[in-house]
Amino acid sequence: MAQYVSYSDNSSVIPPNKIINDGQKRPALSVLNHNQRLQPKGGKSSQWLKNDDSTDQSKTSSMGFQIFQDVSMEAKDISMAKTPSLPACVTRLITLNDHRDSHKENDSPYWEFPVDPAAEQKKKDELNWTCPYQSDIYQYLTEQELRFRPRPNYMKKQPDITMNMRSVLVDWLIEVGEEYKLLSETVHLAVSYVDRFLSQMSVLRAKLQLVGTACLFIASKYEEIYPPELKDFVYITDDTYTKKQIIRMETLILQILNFDLSSPTSCIFLQLYGTIASMPERDLFLAQYICEISLLEADPFLAFLPSQIAAAGIILANYTLGNTILWPEELGRTTNIEVSQVWSIVEFLYVKYKGINSYPQQAICEKYRSTKYQRVAEIQCPESLTT
Repeated sequence: MAQYVSYSDNSSVIPPNKIINDGQKRPALSVLNHNQRLQPKGGKSSQWLKNDDSTDQSKTSSMGFQIFQDVSMEAKDISMAKTPSLPACVTRLITLNDHRDSHKENDSPYWEFPVDPAAEQKKKDELNWTCPYQSDIYQYLTEQELRFRPRPNYMKKQPDITMNMRSVLVDWLIEVGEEYKLLSETVHLAVSYVDRFLSQMSVLRAKLQLVGTACLFIASKYEEIYPPELKDFVYITDDTYTKKQIIRMETLILQILNFDLSSPTSCIFLQLYGTIASMPERDLFLAQYICEISLLEADPFLAFLPSQIAAAGIILANYTLGNTILWPEELGRTTNIEVSQVWSIVEFLYVKYKGINSYPQQAICEKYRSTKYQRVAEIQCPESLTT
């Protein structure tokens, strides 16, 4: 049986919240109205970072954490040691650097078209999924999703938080993910970490945003090529939490999760399904949009496996677009999933999909209204759902 431990500032684990100069405490997510994330006022952000860095330097030894800080250094003249003559077939590194700099100065196309990390990651993902081991990959993921499955009814044992608070947190995580251009899989992983953590630990509502921030911090370091820095995660909480608080919560979450961070999500299964079935990008974006809506609702979707939610999302997306084949034959052979097996999930997704525009949380809709996702959020939901 899981042990539920209350996590508050009164303990020695996390220091009290910092008070800003005007004497008022910045609002935490649990007390924000209409899920509006307030930005720090102009000019206050740099002053706070300066104060926080000085605090870190004075208390590092007592807190037990070493936080990397950039220190400005004056340029120093360094005399190059005399190197022996090299064979003509060897090109010195400095020559290559000079050649690269000349390209930059001449506005070469090499510099006009920088590498897009997101595009490179997409190519790598497609290469991974198109290998001859798709069945083995799917088998492994289905085993792992059972291992890392959160408890569907964990919220009943939470004394201070509710399902609505979780929905607001997830909406905020999606909004932050778009602001920092994180991968969708990063946000899915963060939500998975939140649910797994809350399945074993009770958390006060004032610390729910801290849990979500630390989970997104972990997920970004696990999934992203260039994750945001720690100071960025302090900034997105509007200075509600300090660097030390985020690091301490990160440590606690990693301990509770036993450092098992490879949680399969519906986003991962969608990538695999889309590659196997050679789905058009627009169809896959719509399925991803529908599956991401399920993140807002722990009940009933935590009762289903991510592989099942992804399958139901593809079925509903094909139904919405009027495609004659709801579940491609290739996917049926690989997954052994039939439409009848996941139709109840399709019905749950349809209800949420049809009513998403009336939700107070609109970060998902704004995300998928962008041209990046081919505006799939503007596609009209069917008036009815029939088998």
